[in-house]
This record gives sequence, C-alpha cells and structure tokens, in this order.
Amino acid sequence: MKYKVKKIALCALMSVIMLPFTVFSQIIENSDDRGVTMRAKVFLYSDSQGFELTKGQFTDSIATQKYILGTKFQNDTMRLFLKNKRPDITGKQLPEVEWNTLNGDILKYDQSDKITLLSFWSVICKPCIEEFDELNSWVAAYPDVQIIAVTKDSTLAVLALMKMHNITWENITIVPEYKGDFDNFFRIYSWPTNIVMDSQRIVRKVFIGKNEELTNYVCSLL
Repeated sequence: MKYKVKKIALCALMSVIMLPFTVFSQIIENSDDRGVTMRAKVFLYSDSQGFELTKGQFTDSIATQKYILGTKFQNDTMRLFLKNKRPDITGKQLPEVEWNTLNGDILKYDQSDKITLLSFWSVICKPCIEEFDELNSWVAAYPDVQIIAVTKDSTLAVLALMKMHNITWENITIVPEYKGDFDNFFRIYSWPTNIVMDSQRIVRKVFIGKNEELTNYVCSLL
C-alpha cells in the first residue's frame, strides 16, 4: 500500500487525529514533484510508555488533547504512539544560540534586532518546502523580519534537495545538522513547527503545521 506523506496527513490518519506529525520512513524519490513515497502494510498503536493500545483506545487518548501523535516506520509497519503535549513556551526567552548556517556563516541569535520566524523542518516534509517557497517571496518585502530554517538533516541532504528542485531560498537562513541543542525547550514533534519571536528572543506564538495565519500574525508585530 503506497501513501504520499501529504496524503497520509490529510486522508489515512484523519480518522485518528487532526494534527500534523513527524514521519520516519523509507524515502523513495519522486521525479515529478517534491513528495516522497512511503509503504506501510501494518498499523500499530501504543501509549507514551510504549504499551500496546487498540485503535479505539488510541483515538480516545488523542481526544483528551493531552497528547500529540508520533510515528515510526519499520519493515512495512507504521507505529502510531502518543507523546506528551509540549509545554506552552509563549512568553519565554530563547537562550542565546550560535549555529553554523548552510553557507558556512556563524549565526548569533542574540545579535538580532528583528522579528524572527524560527522554522523547524525536514527535507522529507513537502508542506515545509511549499511553505518556504511562499515565505521566501513574502519576507523580501519585510526587512525587519528574518526567517531561520532549522533541520536535523545534513548539509549534503539539504543541498541535494535544493539542487534537485532548483530551489533558491535567498531570503531564508538555513541551519542544517541541528544537534537538538534546545530540544528540552522546543520539544519539536512535527514539521513544520514555526516559532515567532520578538527582537528580545521572547516567544510570541507557536504555529504547528502549515498555517495561513502565520504571515498575518508576524505582520501584526511590526
């Protein structure tokens, strides 16, 4: 059985949960678009401790809104499991950070005096790529806004993606090979996750998944 990542998010799992999720899967390149293909024959369900659940128990747990969806893929089996919902980080200050960008520059967060959109993404996340195409054009008109795209994918993987699809995100700063420096702070469970921060590195709002209200909200802070 074949599913594209986007199709899974919108169709196959809609009966279970209406939340975005992170997918770990075998990657099969498609030459006609930016999607990836995933195979799954068996679906299993478990709680946050790894104990097996029925589909009904899993759905009931998600309905409490205390959990979000996690996924793992191995040997034609998709495992859906519960993750404790991330804490609200609105109003908290991001620690000072220094990252190496895709271009080899050093990014020092504490030196920025702009509104920052910190976006966590992956090369296998089609909605992320579509969103960056839009944001790259949008932010060109807003000099007081910067977009930093952070991924755990390697520099080579990011460059390969950009070359394959002729991508030039000249208005987005890409940080590859993210080592999980602030996983305890962010708790990123899904892509894209967009964190909007002011010039003092204070988190103003978090957007999970592609959201049409994102740019309007950033504009409201200018």
